[in-house]
Amino acid sequence: MSVARRWLHLLAAVLLLPAVATAQISVHASIDPPQLQVGESATLSIEVQGAQNVPVPDIAAVDGLAVQYLGPATQVSIVNGRVTQAVTLRYSVAPSKAGAFTIGPLAVTVGSQHYDAGSV
Repeated sequence: MSVARRWLHLLAAVLLLPAVATAQISVHASIDPPQLQVGESATLSIEVQGAQNVPVPDIAAVDGLAVQYLGPATQVSIVNGRVTQAVTLRYSVAPSKAGAFTIGPLAVTVGSQHYDAGSV
């Protein structure tokens, strides 16, 4: 590889680094449907805007609820050269008894930063 080509690759990497490093990250948790009967299940979603590779957070056990990780849903879009990315971590939630339950607080770690997704 020529010296000029190496410099070109280095320059491209340096120019792209600030865009990646300053990506705005937001995290939101939701559950759908918010009310259900014993024997039914809901989907808990933790949406992370501005990131793709997000470790799956542990969710603390809640007496009376079965929570199972279903997997991620990822989205990347490029509009007029602007790249946006998001990942939604999906869980199945099923009650084993009647009652009102709170799941959370939910948190996600991206890189070395921790983001609070709230409770549902």
